[in-house]
Parts: sequence; structure tokens; C-alpha cells
Amino acid sequence: MHLFWNMPGPTRFLQRFRDETAQGKSVVVRCPRVGLSNAGEAIRDYLRDCDHSCDLVEPTDGELPLQLLLRLVSFNACGLPTIDALLNSCERGGRVFIIEGLKPMNWPAWKNFLATLNHRVRQRPAESRPILIAVLRGPGFEDGLSEDVALSLRDSDGVVSQTDALCLADLLYRPGGSALVRRIVVSAIAGLAMWDYELLRYLAGLPPSTILEPMTALKTYAHQKGWTETTPENVWEGTSGRFEGRSLLSPALSALREDQQTIQRILWRAQVGVLLPWVEEERLLFVDGLRLGKDLDLEMMETGELWAECCNHPIVSRNQKDRLATLRYIRNELAHRRCLSAQQILSGRFRF
Repeated sequence: MHLFWNMPGPTRFLQRFRDETAQGKSVVVRCPRVGLSNAGEAIRDYLRDCDHSCDLVEPTDGELPLQLLLRLVSFNACGLPTIDALLNSCERGGRVFIIEGLKPMNWPAWKNFLATLNHRVRQRPAESRPILIAVLRGPGFEDGLSEDVALSLRDSDGVVSQTDALCLADLLYRPGGSALVRRIVVSAIAGLAMWDYELLRYLAGLPPSTILEPMTALKTYAHQKGWTETTPENVWEGTSGRFEGRSLLSPALSALREDQQTIQRILWRAQVGVLLPWVEEERLLFVDGLRLGKDLDLEMMETGELWAECCNHPIVSRNQKDRLATLRYIRNELAHRRCLSAQQILSGRFRF
């Protein structure tokens, strides 16, 4: 199965389809046009691993739902093409039909068919119901169905967590460098991509200097998706979505709108998560074994206080003072919500 679908959040998303089909429920699932790839294939592969008989089909524009499903169950053309014929064909074991590639213009016919099917099968045993999973990708699909005994409505908004994004970024980002620089870049990729796996893959293939100063790259990606600065914020287009419990705008659209403050805040958050713990670890290593006076508790001092005590102390070497100055500078920059530049991070100046 695709790497993305093996992450914890997407796997939990697939598990819900296993649970729904076990209850004999058809499912309508909404997915964004951008960011969540191969949903139908992933659902099919997962259910097949759970011993379900699955068909993944993409209907043609002129084919009606009942015609398509009867064709898939090898319906005898001499009989009447009715829902009863479909139910009888699936009576000895539920079949799962995953319908992908539906267009908004074809959705009303499928919506009506799903409503009729739900009404007809609700009294049947779960194991003998034909199950439809309709994957609706992108905007333009009007609502109108309600959940019922044999029908569930799902969406993929909020499926990807920060943990998923970090794992994927770490797996896909190849360039070398020190372990700390790599962690900064991986954290930046995850923060900039959020729920958008396509954007994450795109960023992971770029040089670290471009990732750490990403405005141009984000604009390029947005243009590739057909977006402009006037493209509306829409979950099903992929320009907005839920990430870590909040509704957010895609950073690619923010870049098109020249919202540098938002992009800088994402980069700052990525640096804070990696560098502040590192600064504290380095501070403790610095004070370990250092004795400046019997009444000084160096471990309790922050970097600024340590600098004030050490900058003119003869027992502290020049290299130690330079190292402490670096820690103090990094902490002060991040504490004042200022990012380190790509050049500062990658030049080796801070000896990460």
C-alpha cells in the first residue's frame, strides 16, 4: 500500500471503512481535489486485506448506477434490470463496490440511487447487503443524503496529523547535513505541507535552502494546481483544511497572497520545536563541571544570565564564550519570534 496510507492517521481513516462494511453500511466519503491521493485504491487494498471482495470502478458519463453495478455482478441480460436483481446477485455474500472518479454532474443520479438502495436493504442482514463506497473528490457535490442504518457519511478533513506529516517528511527528505539541520528542515516541510501529501512530496525533493526560504516554491506549487490569489478557501479544493484541531489556510495559497507573516510563523514554529530543546541541552552540557563560585547555581541560569556571569570570567575559555554567545543569540531570536535564516542554519556558523 502507498506510503501515505501506512501512517497512523490515514490508517485509522481506512479502519473506519472496515468497521462500516462489517455493519453492512454503504459510505459516501468526501476528499479534497488536492492533497489526498489514491483514496479509492487505498480503501480497496485495505478491505481486500480484510478479506472483502472489492471492485474499484470509475463510471462513464452515460452509465446509470444500476446498469454499472449489474454489469459488475454479471447480471443475466434476460432478466429485468432492477434493484431486486442486484440484491439477489449479492445475497450469498456482500460485495463492496468502490466508485471513484464521480463528477458533480453525475452525482445526483448516484445520490438518488444510494438513497433508494439504503431504503431497500435496511431490513436485510448486514452480510447480504451490496455495499457502495462513493469517493467524491473536490468541490461541487451537493449534499442531500442523511446517515441511516445502512448508510454513513464520512470526510477526510483532519485525517493527517502533525505526527503523520513529520514521519512522511523524514522518510521522503533525502539530502544529508547534520542531524540537527535535517530535523529543522524536516520540521519545516511538515509545517508547510500540513495535510497536503502532494505538497509534502514536492517540498521534500527541493534543496534545503529552498525549503527554509519557501515563498517561491510554494507559489510554484500553487500555480501547478491552478490556484490564484483569488482562489477561495475551500476544504474540498484543498486550499484549506483541519490540521492539529484547527481550520487553516494552505501555506501555498498564503504564499500566493504574499502573506509572509504566516509563512514565517510556520518556519519559526518548526525552528522552535527543534532548536529550543537543543539550546537547553547544550546549556546543561556547558555548565556541567563548570564552577564559577560556591554560591552560583549555574544549572538554574538561563543563557542570558550565564553569559553575564561568564563573559569576563578568566576560567571560561574563548571557545566556551563563543559557544555560549551562539546559544544566547539563538534563544533570543526565537524568543522574539524571529527565524534564523537559511544561510545561518546551513552555513555551519552555529556548528549544529
